[in-house]
Amino acid sequence: MAKEADGELRSDRDTNADRWLREVVRRVEGAEGLAKVARSSRRGDDLRAWCRSLVEAGDWKAALAAFEEAAELVADKECARGELLDGAALAAQELGRKDLSSWLERAWRAEPSMIRLRRWLGATRGKEALRKRAADAFAACPKQARRQRAFLCLLKGGFGPAAKLLAAAPGLGWSNGEHPGHLLFPLLQGLLGGEPASSLARAARDPRRGLDIGDLELPASDSDGPRLEAPEAGDLLRQAGIVAIPSGKARAAVLAGMRKAAERRVAGVAEKKRRRYYGHAAELVAACLSCDRSPEALRWVASIRTECRRFPALRAELDRHSGSP
Repeated sequence: MAKEADGELRSDRDTNADRWLREVVRRVEGAEGLAKVARSSRRGDDLRAWCRSLVEAGDWKAALAAFEEAAELVADKECARGELLDGAALAAQELGRKDLSSWLERAWRAEPSMIRLRRWLGATRGKEALRKRAADAFAACPKQARRQRAFLCLLKGGFGPAAKLLAAAPGLGWSNGEHPGHLLFPLLQGLLGGEPASSLARAARDPRRGLDIGDLELPASDSDGPRLEAPEAGDLLRQAGIVAIPSGKARAAVLAGMRKAAERRVAGVAEKKRRRYYGHAAELVAACLSCDRSPEALRWVASIRTECRRFPALRAELDRHSGSP
C-alpha cells in the first residue's frame, strides 16, 4: 500500500484520488499506514491526515511526536509548518506539558501571525514577563508584519512607534491581514479615554477584517474538540500594565497618528469611490474627535469636510458620525 502511495502522491495538489487512497489506507492500515504515506510524499495533506488520525484516536503523546516530525518533513514549509506546530502545541496542552510555551513560540516563529502571537504572549504570567516576551518577539517579527509589530510596540509602552506604523499604513487595503488599522484604532481610542464605536470594536475582533492565516481552525481539531487559548489584545495590554496613554508627547503622537490614518482612509475611499466604505472612514474621523474635542480637533474635522465637498455621500457620513458643523 505504501509503495502504491509513493507512486501516486507526488503532486502538491490534493486530488480526489489522493483522498480516496488515504481513506483506503486509513481503513486497512490505520495511523501506521497513513504515516508511511506521509513520510514518503511529504505532502501537507498527507501529513495532516496522519496527525489527525492520532488526534481522533486520543493518542496525544503519539500526536505530539507526529506533528513535530511532520513539521520537519513537510515540503511546503512556508505554508504548512506553522499549522503543524500549532497541532504540536495543542498536543502539548492536552498532555499538560510544562513546555507548552516553547511549542507556541516555535509555531509563531515558523509562521508569524497575530493569533499565534497572542497565544505565545498569553502563556506568560505577570507584567514583566509579558513585556520581556514582547521585546523578544519584536526583535524577531518580520518587517512586513505591521499589525503584529504595532501591537508589540504598544505592549512595550512604545506609543509613538505604534502610532507611526498606523499613520504609515495605506488608506486602502484595510482587509489585508497585516494592516494595523482594524486592531490599533479601537485600542488606541480606548487608551486615550474615548469610547470605541461598536462597529470599530467588532472589526478589531473579526478575523474576516484581514484574515490572519493563524485564525483558521487547527487541522487537528473539530468544532467540539480542544482549542489553544488566544487572549484578546486588550486583555494582553492590561496584563502588561498598559491602561492609558499619558498626557504630553505620547498623547500628541498617538492623536497625530490616528488623524493621519483617518485622513488616508478618507482620501483612499474618496479617490476610488468606494462608497460602501464611506461610513467606516467617517467612523475613524469620529473616533479621533471622541478622543480630543479641542478647537484644533474641530478645525481638523472641518478641513476634512471641506476636502470632501465633491463627495456628498461621504460628507453626509461625516456629518452623521461627527455631527453637522
